[in-house]
Amino acid sequence: MPDVSSILKRLLPGGVGKPASERWYYSGVHHQRRGNLEEAVRAYTEALNLDPEMAPAYNNRSAAYLNLGQPELSIADADEAIRRSPRGVAVAYNIRGNAHHALGQHDQAVRDHSQALRLNSRFAAAYSDRGASHRAAGRLHAAIDDFSQAIRLEKRFPVPYNNRADAYIATGALDLAIRDLNEAVKLEPTFAVAYVNRATARAMMGQPEQAQRDINIAVGLGLERRPLEDMLKQIRPRRRQNF
Repeated sequence: MPDVSSILKRLLPGGVGKPASERWYYSGVHHQRRGNLEEAVRAYTEALNLDPEMAPAYNNRSAAYLNLGQPELSIADADEAIRRSPRGVAVAYNIRGNAHHALGQHDQAVRDHSQALRLNSRFAAAYSDRGASHRAAGRLHAAIDDFSQAIRLEKRFPVPYNNRADAYIATGALDLAIRDLNEAVKLEPTFAVAYVNRATARAMMGQPEQAQRDINIAVGLGLERRPLEDMLKQIRPRRRQNF
């Protein structure tokens, strides 16, 4: 998912005296910050009806559509944002990359994330998201490199730690995976997927009791127990490797 939150935090609520299009736009920002995505889409649409050239409204509506599970609509809005401001929309390229990723179009996703990084070489979320697309395409070492760069740029960003650990697990570098997952849950103690990944690594290392503890934590955070237990049963310990 795109790191839109860091962009939205820089936006301030609208005030009296602003044009109607801007009032609708900032209403959309307000709803999007609070997770009211359908209301955000409606507000951005009203803003665009009044001002069809408002690139930030296309950009933010694109993110909302993506988070609503509508990647095709997300791509269409990202295209409009890019068309109106092609040199200043690293976030739009990154959102479009995530939409292509959601559609299984991983090479196109990598191209979009790479363009976002050409526009902003310090865009940690774009490195993390490009790493996810490399991972999905089976390019594990390229994925690890991107996750590592995301971590160098933003050490308190838990997602690339989790995702790098997933890639390390796939390479058999289990000790490195555990180290990253420990950091991920330290940064975000409610990161349920990180506990599942740590359980996987621990089961592969022949540590069933520790793996079960992590599964219990993930269940306590809202994940369903049975598929996680079934997953553990299918894991066979393997010899650890150094990456």
